[in-house]
Amino acid sequence: MNPKAHPVFEQISLFDDAYTLFNSGLADLIALNLQTARDSFERYAEIYRAQEQMADFLKVVDFLEKKLAQIPDSDEKPACLYDLLNTFETDAETVACLSKDIRDGIRSSFQRRILQAIEDYHLCDAPYLSNSVPTGYVYLQAGRPAEAIRALQACLPLSPRNSLIYGYLGDAYAMRNEFAQARQCYLNACLNDPKAVDWNFLQDSDLVSLKDRLMDRYGNEALALEWLPVHAMFLDLFKPNLLGFYEGLKELVEDYLALQKKFQRAPEPELKARLFLRALLLCNQEAHLRFIKTVNFIDLRKMMKNLDAGLFAKYLKWIEKRKSTSK
Repeated sequence: MNPKAHPVFEQISLFDDAYTLFNSGLADLIALNLQTARDSFERYAEIYRAQEQMADFLKVVDFLEKKLAQIPDSDEKPACLYDLLNTFETDAETVACLSKDIRDGIRSSFQRRILQAIEDYHLCDAPYLSNSVPTGYVYLQAGRPAEAIRALQACLPLSPRNSLIYGYLGDAYAMRNEFAQARQCYLNACLNDPKAVDWNFLQDSDLVSLKDRLMDRYGNEALALEWLPVHAMFLDLFKPNLLGFYEGLKELVEDYLALQKKFQRAPEPELKARLFLRALLLCNQEAHLRFIKTVNFIDLRKMMKNLDAGLFAKYLKWIEKRKSTSK
């Protein structure tokens, strides 16, 4: 039998051994060099009778080649690349053959292409991509917090009380180890709607741990998140003098009074948490409350006690602790 008549006996160069050829294909797949990856996988399949083994990898190459060819060369390119990455990562059947390291590598290559497209089309300071994804979030995912802060701050004039944006701003500062500033942003987010924060991405492990503990306490994620800023105050993760997106004491008072009326009409559990938090913040402004006719310090404390006597007792202990440490 002629050895060359059978694939197993094909003469292979030293650079075409199984591991080198297969790993070369994986490296090109990760780098999104798809034609080169295809060549390596097909050659491996031909030489080692591994058509079945290579079928799944070639399916990944086919999927990405087809989808990338549909990406427009316009200012919509960053958004389209971002959407494609999400589609790819959530397609369980397509990515089943890929290890986590390979998927992470492909994600990094996509992120580099997205950021390059953002720069190419001068979208660095654009608040949102054309698919409404915050540009700053793309920078966050790529580990570039400085650019993320600039882009996220551009979103705030468009939506001053956007909890998602404030949460991502907190993440950006946390990545820079600027935790005081980060937690001010997280407090801003929680004052408006803590449920809108991207807790799966949140970069403050102390707050994430607190959220998990409160889930056990309240048995309800929405309620746990509403009470989280109060508990974060008592743990000194949040500072009560950080009024967040309130322009001043007047706006905080107006918010408190509006919530109070709403709670009187419908005393829902989530409103109780929001009212308690704002009463706590106002109590911290005791020296200035004498100039406000619509609320007073004593009534605020009575409200807190009525809302949750146990947390009010904890609040009193927290106040005493703060007084003793400030001496």
